[in-house]
Order: sequence, then structure tokens, then C-alpha cells
Amino acid sequence: MTHPQYGDYGGRGIFVCAEWECIETGFAAFLEEIGPKPYPWLELDRINNNKGYYPGNVRWVSRTANLLNRRPTTNAVTDLGWGVGRYRRTDRNGKPHTFKSPLVPFNGELVTLAKAAIDLQVSVPTLRQRFQRGWGPERSLTSTLFCPRGKPRIN
Repeated sequence: MTHPQYGDYGGRGIFVCAEWECIETGFAAFLEEIGPKPYPWLELDRINNNKGYYPGNVRWVSRTANLLNRRPTTNAVTDLGWGVGRYRRTDRNGKPHTFKSPLVPFNGELVTLAKAAIDLQVSVPTLRQRFQRGWGPERSLTSTLFCPRGKPRIN
């Protein structure tokens, strides 16, 4: 339970079947079920990613196929302390999309981090990093920083 990836495997109920875990006969049983690796570039893959390693749920696949068989990633938005808001952007085809963005205090009101970044002409990752480093809103939401010699440095 202390392994950093426990939540990705054991915490999700992913296990190796008892037949394959047996020290004396496990590897032989595994090999009998799926056979030796046919080509050196193939990898072991679980057919259903939400289930464990057991007969009928493992196969040899290419790296490309293995990468396509993954859990969907979550694009969770980190709340920086003032909540999470939404903003709309139009793609190059004219189709509008709605995105989530952390809210930050900017010019006396709460705006999305994306809106503040546009107004300051600073990238969203730069602003997010400033907040994550513990900088306060006044310092984080400054478009121009100064180097140690006092000269302005444009971000």
C-alpha cells in the first residue's frame, strides 16, 4: 500500500491471478496460457485495462497498440484558492468550445487564469507556475518581472 503506484494498480483492484503467482508453477502456467513472446518488440497488454492479469485478459501487442489501450486521462483543473470558472474559445474552424480554468483575483474581480494571461500577455503555464510556487496574486499577476540588477524582464 505504500508503493507510489498502488492507486494505479492494487487500489483499482488489478491483480495477478493466483495460478500465475504460484512460485513453483506460476511462470509455466503463464507461458502455457499466452506462449513465449513472438517478437522482441512486443509487450504484455491487458485487454480490459480495468481488470487484472489472468487467462483471457492478457496478450502480446506492439508498443503502439499498448499505448492506445490506456485509461482516459483526466484534465483536472487545480483550484488555486478562489474557485474554478469556465471560459469559451473558438477554434480555427469557428466552433466554440468551453474550458475550465482556475479563478484568480485580477483588477478587483475574479477572472479565469486564462483571461488574466491574455490581458497580461503571459502564458497560462507561467501564471499557474507562479501561483504553485507560492507567489501571491499581486506578484503572480505582473506581466513584467525584474532581474536582480533592476532591469525589467519581459515574460
